[in-house]
Amino acid sequence: MFNAIAEAASLLKNDTTLNKNMRVVIISGEGRAFCTGLDAKSVALSGPKSALNELLERPSPYGGKDGVGNLAQDVCYLWR
Repeated sequence: MFNAIAEAASLLKNDTTLNKNMRVVIISGEGRAFCTGLDAKSVALSGPKSALNELLERPSPYGGKDGVGNLAQDVCYLWR
C-alpha cells in the first residue's frame, strides 16, 4: 500500500500536464479493506521483518536524488 500511494503521488508531482490544473486528489480503496493509518506496533510485531525494513530504509526510492526520508515518511512528504 505504501508503494502504491508513493507511486501515485510521484506521478502527480512529476507530470506537469496532470498537476497544472489539479485542485483535489481523492484516495479510495478497493476490496474488502482500506487502511487509514499505520499501527506501527502491529507492523513491527507481525509479518516479515523485510516489510518493516522496506518502510524504514533510507532514502526511499521516491525521495528524489536528495531524499533522506524513508518510505513511511515519503508517502506524506510527497503530498505537500
